[in-house]
Amino acid sequence: MPHPDLPPPRAAYSILDAPPLADDEEIQLDTIPIVIGSAMIYGRETDREPRIEIEGYEEFGLDETIRTVREAVGDAVGPEPTATETIGEMGSIDLRMGVRWYLARAVEPELRRDLLRQHFV
Repeated sequence: MPHPDLPPPRAAYSILDAPPLADDEEIQLDTIPIVIGSAMIYGRETDREPRIEIEGYEEFGLDETIRTVREAVGDAVGPEPTATETIGEMGSIDLRMGVRWYLARAVEPELRRDLLRQHFV
């Protein structure tokens, strides 16, 4: 999230590589949607126009994240980003060892632990 001294976004969204699982859908490792990025929507500020800030990893779907957000907002944004910024870098191993799953909050902790065990075996 943004710096604590700055206004918060009006809305924040996770961008997934697949639709979220239905509540009654069986959870398998190969069906869990992965968070490939995020989009934060800001309104007009005193010295800034309204904007959408998109975050993601180049290696894990940044282009797809941008494309998904652009499709969702349509003509509400201009043809090209006005600015890009690298806010940090991570090694490939660190990224691959992380888990970026999108699971419903209702998924029991024991099932989450089982899925993590399966993932890292």
